[in-house]
Amino acid sequence: MFKMRAIPNADLKSEKTHGYEIGYSVDIEQHTFNLVGFLNDYKDFIQTKVNLGFDPAVQRLIFQSQNIDNAEIYGVELSYKGKFDNVFNSNNSITAYGNLFWSDGENKDTEQPLNEIQPNHALLGVQWLSADENASIAFNASLVDGKSDIDDPDNKLATTSGYTTFDLVVNYSFSDKITLAAAIYNITDKKYAHWSDVNGFEANDPLLDTLAAAGINGSVQIKYAW
Repeated sequence: MFKMRAIPNADLKSEKTHGYEIGYSVDIEQHTFNLVGFLNDYKDFIQTKVNLGFDPAVQRLIFQSQNIDNAEIYGVELSYKGKFDNVFNSNNSITAYGNLFWSDGENKDTEQPLNEIQPNHALLGVQWLSADENASIAFNASLVDGKSDIDDPDNKLATTSGYTTFDLVVNYSFSDKITLAAAIYNITDKKYAHWSDVNGFEANDPLLDTLAAAGINGSVQIKYAW
């Protein structure tokens, strides 16, 4: 439907990595902080969406997975959670939370960026929980950085701009077995694209508009457990 094809690569090698991670956690009364740093050193890193161009014989845009001999990815993740009781009335609670993820990576042989790296992003939110814990309302903000630092020697590949979306999620338990969940996503109807969806496409490709994420949308679920 999207006039593209992924072709196999008989020479593709298995990925090997040495990973290093260090973290620190702090609990101070109702506050919790976590900090984690990581470094992954790769041999034969698999780049999954290499654009080989348009094949006029089959009228398709061709993608292929290929190896990068030497690569590294490093980053930091910081998270926070705070719980505050008896905010509006007895025994109800408010939980505030946040998560920040930053990462970078490069082809160590060419010193060019890795296009597989996702944009830096953060999640900020607050949740109200009723005294009997049967009802909750959460409001979340997702902040995503733009993606323009890519390996693109011909300066023709698509990039993405930064964006912020807001979501509202409500849960209500009628009993131990029946739960209603409802949500409104992308409340401001922001137009944006996930980097994983457009990575590898050319900036002038008419398919880019069809790859945009959904605008304002919602969902309602009834869960029954037994």
